[in-house]
Amino acid sequence: MRALGAEDGSSSMLSDKYLAGFLDADGCIIVEGPRKRGAYLRVVFSQKRSQDAVIHLIQRNVGGTFIERPVRGEHYTDLSLPKPTARGILERIREHLVVKRRYAEWALDVCSRPCDWEEVKARREVVRRQRSDPLPKHLDPEWMAGYFDGDGCFSVNVYKRTGNATAVMTIAAASFDTEGIELIHKAFGGGIFDMSGGRSRQWRLAPDASKLNSMLPFFVPYLIVKRDQGEFLLRCAAMGHLRDGENIKAGLRHLKDHKHRLGEPAPDIDALMTTVSDLPAYKRTDYGDFERDAAGRIVGKRTRQPSS
Repeated sequence: MRALGAEDGSSSMLSDKYLAGFLDADGCIIVEGPRKRGAYLRVVFSQKRSQDAVIHLIQRNVGGTFIERPVRGEHYTDLSLPKPTARGILERIREHLVVKRRYAEWALDVCSRPCDWEEVKARREVVRRQRSDPLPKHLDPEWMAGYFDGDGCFSVNVYKRTGNATAVMTIAAASFDTEGIELIHKAFGGGIFDMSGGRSRQWRLAPDASKLNSMLPFFVPYLIVKRDQGEFLLRCAAMGHLRDGENIKAGLRHLKDHKHRLGEPAPDIDALMTTVSDLPAYKRTDYGDFERDAAGRIVGKRTRQPSS
């Protein structure tokens, strides 16, 4: 099975590694009860309705039932996989799981035999919070694509004085689910920081153009939800810099606002790239030579007139 690549893949099969990464980020393994024959297994994938193309692709691949639910003003699409579909998908992908591998193995075992439900219920949360050590020796690009599509974020910051941009990549995780961000941190660097009073942690990296050029080709071709964002930043970085900060930031915002649902037209990255200029390097002595808009943002550079 192959992941969706650079070509249009609306009818392609999702790879087991991508599914594992997406389940590690935006999926849930549920052990329920009581049942006469023991605990009952379900797997649920979830994402915002405006970005739920992956959820529909998973349903095409493995089946399941859609459930829509509101969460604080947002609408989410859940895909619920009942037993035996849940067992089949976990058996396929468990060797590729990073964050939820240990819990998946326990769930498959406890739901395969008669058991004491009260004992299972007491043990369930303990196992859920146990680490899935050891971590894989190498980061897999398809797993990272699924994980980043679920919990990752591209953003752009702009320095007011120069107009230069800084790309920022982040992934948030619960404080007991840090195996994924630890693996990515080991491969690409950056930092891991506490959030929400220590209840969650975030991996954060602010790569320059050179780092983007070397890092993004590793996993962007396997992205589905955020592939257009990654390709846009990669094409901006191909200039060797990110100097046209305001237009890069606006382009990324446009892509993030674009609905990513099956049947929606793909955004035109070529058109966005026409708005991004290959600006010259900023120098302190050039500060007065920048063209600015009414809000004071740099939109270009004045051409110096030759001295007579």
